[in-house]
Amino acid sequence: MIAVFDNGGASIDRYTIVTNDKECGYYRCLCVSDNPDRPQGVSQWGLCAIDHSDGGQIDFADLPENVQKHVLGRMGIKRRRNEDV
Repeated sequence: MIAVFDNGGASIDRYTIVTNDKECGYYRCLCVSDNPDRPQGVSQWGLCAIDHSDGGQIDFADLPENVQKHVLGRMGIKRRRNEDV
């Protein structure tokens, strides 16, 4: 992961997780809501530029635990108990 942004709830896809992967000059990113595993939640891959229009940059550890777990699962990363990313 390159960066994590939080727009403070300005949109349903509150968090943007920017990966190291690039395509057509843009980074691959995952946009998720507070409740990405719920039927009303959002979890969508896309392409993005790194800028602060997606909100303020935060640490991955600052994401809610359920969002961290969801993001790691979508990225295919298994996390051991009590392990920080």
